[in-house]
Amino acid sequence: MLKEQLAPGVRHLGWKGSGAHFRHLASRDHHVRLNVQASSFSSPHELECTINVLIVTVSDWEAARAARSRHAPGCRPHRTGRRGRHPPA
Repeated sequence: MLKEQLAPGVRHLGWKGSGAHFRHLASRDHHVRLNVQASSFSSPHELECTINVLIVTVSDWEAARAARSRHAPGCRPHRTGRRGRHPPA
């Protein structure tokens, strides 16, 4: 039900994403995220879930992200190895 009905409807309203994770790109000042946590009691015909919504300013998002990161602000880590995007040198 999430994949066939809810996700296409959310995308039709301007959200981007896949699976149960979506983001809205309408604002340059805020990050708007939506996450659907499906319950183990869901069935193919009925979705029992919790919907999480996050609205945060871009500056607060970046500050929290920088505080959690061990990398310099604005720096993206270089991925290597089997699971990374680039093979080891």
